[in-house]
Amino acid sequence: CAQALERARLDAEMRASEARYRSLVDAAASAVWRAGPTAEFVAPQPAWTAYTGQAPDAQLGLGRFAMFHPDDRDRVVAAWRDGFAREAAYAVEARLWHAASGDYRWCVARVVPVRD
Repeated sequence: CAQALERARLDAEMRASEARYRSLVDAAASAVWRAGPTAEFVAPQPAWTAYTGQAPDAQLGLGRFAMFHPDDRDRVVAAWRDGFAREAAYAVEARLWHAASGDYRWCVARVVPVRD
């Protein structure tokens, strides 16, 4: 019985933590996201949609890389994969599609790995 109560308490704490995280991400003006170990988005990000115009479903997996300038895309993907493999923070500068202007704009993606 004590184990079941402890598990229920931990589950409730996890749900509350996830809800706080989701609220932060949804309200952020900058794109903040969670990605899997090979850089796949695990949930759509509203600020990314607002900036790039990319539909939420298109962001999942590696779909967000389509929004980078074709001349920068391979370098951005390589930086993401390398950073995740090394579990190291890094920054990469590249041109990202900006829906409101209809053109690419330079941006810097700063990535900080957070392990489970």
